Amino acid sequence: FEICVVDYKTERKPLHPEVKMRIDDAMAGGKVLRINNPPGTVSDDTIKMVKEWIKKPERLFVIVDGEEDLVALPFFLVPDKGYCIVYGIRD
Repeated sequence: FEICVVDYKTERKPLHPEVKMRIDDAMAGGKVLRINNPPGTVSDDTIKMVKEWIKKPERLFVIVDGEEDLVALPFFLVPDKGYCIVYGIRD
C-alpha cells in the first residue's frame, strides 16, 4: 500500500499490542506523519495532508490523534491512478 491511516483503535478500544506491532512493521521504511482529527470531522490537518500527498505521492503512514473514521473521505477526490481504498479492516 501507499498510505496507511490509523488511530490504533478498533470499536473505540485500543488495538491489541500484537496488531499494533504488525501495523508498525508493515510501514517500516515509510514516512510517518501525525495529524489531529477530532471525532466526526475532517480537520484542516487532514485536508492539508491529502493535498500534499496528491502533489507528491509516497509511502506514508499517518497516525491520527483523535479519530480516523472520516480521514479516508478526501482520498476519494484523488484523481484515479489505479488506487484502491480499503476501509474498516477489523483486527
